[in-house]
Amino acid sequence: ADLSGADLSGANLIVANLSIANVKKANFSYSNGISKEIKQDLIKRGAIFEDSLGDRSLTTSR
Repeated sequence: ADLSGADLSGANLIVANLSIANVKKANFSYSNGISKEIKQDLIKRGAIFEDSLGDRSLTTSR
């Protein structure tokens, strides 16, 4: 799936399989069902997380 740039903030992703999805610049802030390991993988692939004030993780591909 191409989720690049999608706003998935607050989404329930408990059963979602994001292993091969394009998540560059997709916003997953405050989403449920994402483990720490999967969150780190998504960040490495360009996803955005902002789960608390001042905590914004954003990476871009080089």
